[in-house]
Amino acid sequence: MNRRIGAALAKVAALGGLLIVPVLAGAQLKCLNPNDKEIRVVSFDGNVQFGDAELQRHVLSEPTDRLRRIFRRFVGTRRCLRPGLLASDSARLKGFYTDQGFPDAKVRDTATNADTRWVDITFNITEGEPVIIDSLSVGGLQGLGLGGDLLSSLKSRVGGRFSGAFVQSDIDSIETRLRNSGYPQGQVLKDDSVSILRHRARVDLKIIAGPKTRIGSIIVIDTAITGKGPVIREKSVRQLLTFKEGDVYSERSLTQSQRQLYQLGTFYHAEVADTERHSLTDTIANIKVLVVEDYMRQLNYRGGWGTQDCFQSGLQYSDKAFAHTINRLELNAQVSKIGWAKPTDWPGARDLCRASLINDEIASSRLNYTTSIRLTQPASFGGRLDRSFAAYSEVRGAYKAYSRTTLIGGAASLSKVLAEQSGVNEGFRRLIGQASYNLEYGHTDAPPAVLCFIFRACQEAERDQLSKNRPLAVVSGVLSRDWRDHPLVPTSGTLTRVEGRLSSKVLGSDKNLEFRKGVGDLTWYHPAIKSDVIAIRFRGGIIGGGAATGGARLVPPQERLYTGGETSVRGFGQNELGPLIYVVDTIKVDPLTNDTTFDTPRRVIPTGGNAMMVWNFEYRIRGPFFGDRLQTILFADAGKVWTRGVDEVAQPFKWTPGVAFRVFSPIGPIQFNIGYNNYRQPLGAVFYDKGISGSSVAPLVCVSNTAASTSNECQPTYSPLLPVASIRQPFTLLRRLKFSIAFPPDY
Repeated sequence: MNRRIGAALAKVAALGGLLIVPVLAGAQLKCLNPNDKEIRVVSFDGNVQFGDAELQRHVLSEPTDRLRRIFRRFVGTRRCLRPGLLASDSARLKGFYTDQGFPDAKVRDTATNADTRWVDITFNITEGEPVIIDSLSVGGLQGLGLGGDLLSSLKSRVGGRFSGAFVQSDIDSIETRLRNSGYPQGQVLKDDSVSILRHRARVDLKIIAGPKTRIGSIIVIDTAITGKGPVIREKSVRQLLTFKEGDVYSERSLTQSQRQLYQLGTFYHAEVADTERHSLTDTIANIKVLVVEDYMRQLNYRGGWGTQDCFQSGLQYSDKAFAHTINRLELNAQVSKIGWAKPTDWPGARDLCRASLINDEIASSRLNYTTSIRLTQPASFGGRLDRSFAAYSEVRGAYKAYSRTTLIGGAASLSKVLAEQSGVNEGFRRLIGQASYNLEYGHTDAPPAVLCFIFRACQEAERDQLSKNRPLAVVSGVLSRDWRDHPLVPTSGTLTRVEGRLSSKVLGSDKNLEFRKGVGDLTWYHPAIKSDVIAIRFRGGIIGGGAATGGARLVPPQERLYTGGETSVRGFGQNELGPLIYVVDTIKVDPLTNDTTFDTPRRVIPTGGNAMMVWNFEYRIRGPFFGDRLQTILFADAGKVWTRGVDEVAQPFKWTPGVAFRVFSPIGPIQFNIGYNNYRQPLGAVFYDKGISGSSVAPLVCVSNTAASTSNECQPTYSPLLPVASIRQPFTLLRRLKFSIAFPPDY
């Protein structure tokens, strides 16, 4: 039988085995009558080389769900001991150990009755002595250019444990390198000799590469799903290919080209493959590229409701084949705060949004909108370099913090896939770099109390000066590395993102808007017990530059760092971890002590900072009901945000534990968070805005200074002058719980 056909049949058989195992498990563990004994515990004893979690994957025995043990009849799955189950599991473990190089391994199973209902299963394992590799040779390697690290990357090595699985993995690895280095018909033959009595093995691998092969003709077949003729020119399709005629044959290049055609979003179907089967004497490989164009023009409507956006609506028009090329033209218009902000403040809609937006008088005071036009040019300059150009106008805000108005703006960006890797068990890995230049003309509005406290602009004329339209130019670079085994339900790997931003008058910014900013994000995933996962995330940021105020350099509000909310420290409200400012309606002064007190503040305003650190620790549990559609997450979040040189002493790390439920719905994962916050609101500057109930021209008054202070400037939060105002709020259990929804979760 042809070797490749045999290998293909073996893979099909293996896949069939994987599909049959769950069926067998369900049949062998099914409880047929009330007297069947349920499995309470499955344990392993004597295993050293392999952990319990690894061995559990090779047996069918599995205990009854934890929730089923608690609720009995309502949720979870019963699993019972059936005849023949233990014998078959012992044989599976024996076969696993033999394949891993332990031919003397012995497995003895025992079932102990815990009571009349439950049974405990134990597999007692004697691993024995492993088979050791005495010699290893790889023949025919010279001159093939397969990489100097090939031998060191093999799992089989002299002095190491012999394993049939290791040898086959090494053969697959070498053949993959052959197919990616110009040898599509390259083969690796093995000759291994194993002495079971001596526990020694000899492994000889011989490479038969055949002649080096190059790309011959490239045939492009372009059709359309509409049944009409193709819209995109053939030259544009060839532009997306990562190879050209005359290049050395690489199976990876063919796979990458097919993936890039799919990811473009323009083609309904894409296929890149050899036109014929090659022999060991062929030196030319002809490639066929088959693409089926999707609908080229689309008009999409987006609408919905969000806790911080009220009702939102938007239209997007896309031309996926602009000027008969692969370039994409997009027109976008989106509006939010509908139903809350004037003139759309309809009574019924305001009632739905009142709880979340009633205290946000800056970011939600008017309609937020975005209008933009964007041209994207993928695979520019003959490589996988994407270019994008955009023009836009918008009003956007951060909850309770600021509102940014851009009268006109433009952006240009370049992005490139720097490295990518795919594997059967590793998932798809990608390293992407992006650089952009953004120039816009507009201004940022912040609450008067923020401008007074942060920028010492306590007079109306000073605040007007800060709110003038100015040019802002930013150069930014982003490097993201996705090394996870799955994009939605990762169980191992890392996800990293680093961003740097620079604003300077040399780039076109106003001198008062200069800053330097860096933000990093690292998430690490690791498997735990059974299918549980541990996830640890760190986020940090630092900003330099900005206008000099009070001995510190402070950046514009829209660039300051904020934390707290459903995607950071979940025990706090959105942006509310860190320094806060309070605006009150009424104040009371004690005539004896001159202490100032106030009831629940009308507004709580986060000021953000120029430094930030956040830690998230999660233990993710599958279920415990609804199968794979639900994850229960136990979390502990910690974070702090502060202004360097001003109040880092007064801003310690704050921890909030909680529980979250992530539902995998047809529209994507949705996460419901319940955070527990045992901290009282921090001391902060208190402002009394007499214009609230009186004249609109009444000045803003700081009431957290001492009576001896004649300045209207509120002092920094660590100042001994501050604690003359106290917050009289009940600290009940309900106030300590923070509920939030993340759609979609950001890690």
